[in-house]
Amino acid sequence: MKKTQIQKFYFHISDNYEMVNRIITMGLDRPWRRSAAKLASSHGGTMWLDMCCGTGDMAIDLGSHIGPETTLVMADFSLEMLEIAKTKEELEDIDMALADAFNLPFKDNSFDLVTISFATRNLNLSREKLVRAFSEFNRVLKPDGKLVNIETSQPRSRFVRTFFHLYVKAIVTPVGYLFTENKTSYRFLTSSIINYYNPQEFNAILAESDFSNPSFQPLSFGAVSIHSAVKPSTHSTA
Repeated sequence: MKKTQIQKFYFHISDNYEMVNRIITMGLDRPWRRSAAKLASSHGGTMWLDMCCGTGDMAIDLGSHIGPETTLVMADFSLEMLEIAKTKEELEDIDMALADAFNLPFKDNSFDLVTISFATRNLNLSREKLVRAFSEFNRVLKPDGKLVNIETSQPRSRFVRTFFHLYVKAIVTPVGYLFTENKTSYRFLTSSIINYYNPQEFNAILAESDFSNPSFQPLSFGAVSIHSAVKPSTHSTA
């Protein structure tokens, strides 16, 4: 299978992905994910999908809330990331699937919960593409199923937003290159953060993807947001 540019990006950084994340977020990615996992798990249900799961950080946090009757499925399009996830003891009993977010290999109305953490920017090849991906997440959710998405965002305060962008430019590419010697990949990451949607724009994308009641919770002065939305019970898959 020919690798896409995003797959090549993760192929080159997979070995140091977690370490670089810890450094550039000053370790805050862990409490951010825990907050999203806690919110997501409160929805309940017996079938959960962690989409674009990477090396499994979000799945581990979800696992701390999972009940005996609940099945968690991890899905990603990077085989290298999934191979790393498979080595983690906490994930040894979790189902994993190699899957393309734009064309999921799951039936309609399969899951009660879909989560995605710090991967939405990679799906943002265009607004149309992003809507297509989230429409796929909507398709595989059961009626009244919940979506929880945690991603970098745009702080509302102009001062905070300017500081945030300066920090990203100064830290992300140099640190990424230091540990992976892949400056191109981290330049892409820097650009994707700085040019990403603000919370209101992303809520509009969720609504365009047939989700209802989109809402968001800002973290760290708005540098990150947890978005949640629901698949309407009257949604038609026809």
